[in-house]
Amino acid sequence: MDKVMRRILVVLVVLLNFCLVKDVVGQERPKLQISQGIGVSSLSLSTIHTFYTNNFESELYFLLFPWMETSYSLNYVRLFPNEQWRDSSYLQFNANIYAIFYNRKRIGVNIGTGFSIFDLDNISKKYLKGYTPVGFNLILEPRINITKCLIIRLKFMVQLYQNKNINYGAIVKFGYKLNG
Repeated sequence: MDKVMRRILVVLVVLLNFCLVKDVVGQERPKLQISQGIGVSSLSLSTIHTFYTNNFESELYFLLFPWMETSYSLNYVRLFPNEQWRDSSYLQFNANIYAIFYNRKRIGVNIGTGFSIFDLDNISKKYLKGYTPVGFNLILEPRINITKCLIIRLKFMVQLYQNKNINYGAIVKFGYKLNG
């Protein structure tokens, strides 16, 4: 799949998800949360190498029902420095849907899945020129409501991509409810 087709696929997934949010919440304002965090992961590329990375994630959540939410995230990922892959990074986009598996006043657990795509061009022009794998996420995300508006989330993820590539890791995120 070439880059143009991948970009079209990403845009279609985002538009479909926004249509779902609009249909579910109707005229009411959707309940929004934004979170940002940092974490670590291990990206195994089947043909090249295993990379250990720092993840910087920004994620926007939309509550669809009391038992379901959807989210979009953008990750900036830096590889731990080594001689071969010095100053390497990549961008990743995710569109997820979560079942709110456990939800009490102060704590909750989400289990989710979704679509993921990342652009590895910045890792190495020599080895990975034009390599943009598409895959899906499996996510377990416990959360603690610190106040009415502040949330801490701990995201455990496994991301399976084409060509037997796999990314797994954890991210600690701090969030804010934008409209209760």
